Amino acid sequence: MTPLLRLLDVRPAEARPVGAAFGSLLFIVIAHTTLETVRDATFLVHVGPGSATCTS
Repeated sequence: MTPLLRLLDVRPAEARPVGAAFGSLLFIVIAHTTLETVRDATFLVHVGPGSATCTS
């Protein structure tokens, strides 16, 4: 058993599913962050930073 699996308390038979779940969640977080950045940049390109004031 590798030290990382021992540290995370993952059995050798569980290593592949745990890695797949971790990779999937990591991909979702990266995709969400990227799409938020693209959305904000597109908004600023089309509307402009001066028009993006909050009126609360």
